[in-house]
Amino acid sequence: MNVGKIMVLVGLAVITSSYGYSVYNSQYKIAITATGNVYKVTKQGLILKIKYNIKNPTGITLKMSPPLIVITGDSTQLATSNMQIIDIPESARDNSGKIILHATQETGNIEAEITVPWVNLAEFAPSIVTRYLKPNPDPKKKVEKIQVTINVYSQIYTLAGRIPYQQESKMFL
Repeated sequence: MNVGKIMVLVGLAVITSSYGYSVYNSQYKIAITATGNVYKVTKQGLILKIKYNIKNPTGITLKMSPPLIVITGDSTQLATSNMQIIDIPESARDNSGKIILHATQETGNIEAEITVPWVNLAEFAPSIVTRYLKPNPDPKKKVEKIQVTINVYSQIYTLAGRIPYQQESKMFL
């Protein structure tokens, strides 16, 4: 009888540790592919449309909070997203607004619009302000591209708890 209890406890320990390892390892395997472009030019600034696709190559289904997107340039914060105004496909969203990361699947394009104020751009790259406010009259002339960094911060929810998630990618304006 004691041998049976021990075998059950060992089995539970193996299953629990296997799941725990999969959850812990998922933060290094989940990948967010983020792309963006200038969507509109307004009086307030440039409106960037950021599209991202979340890939879950793991064998477990997870949930993720809508990411906070921070756009920086030369270590200066230019803009942040509003985590409430994000277009998440119906198939990848639960009732509470979290993103569902199905096992071995992708979420599809999730979109967010972020306004980068002219004041922040003028401080970071004055040439970009003049380029968008006064378009280049000579289409053959090369326009200087400015590189910004897109930082994505989120939480992954599992049965074992929450795991912080962060990823960085580059974009040219």
